[in-house]
Amino acid sequence: MTITMPPYSPADRQRVIDFRRACTTRENVHDYPAVVDLYELLDASAAHEATRIGLWEDENGKLVARGLVTYKLG
Repeated sequence: MTITMPPYSPADRQRVIDFRRACTTRENVHDYPAVVDLYELLDASAAHEATRIGLWEDENGKLVARGLVTYKLG
């Protein structure tokens, strides 16, 4: 299996949210970031925070992993 790391773009927002939903189980439903948190984290207009997002795809372009780092600006 070949894994690639394409750059994140705002067009990937729904894919990341759908991926979180697909990976949600009874045990991790409350783990951070929950789906509701992702809407805010992935919003580029957040005033005092920045989010770096890493995506990992298989050879078919299917999202197989994601990483998020959020930090305060200034």
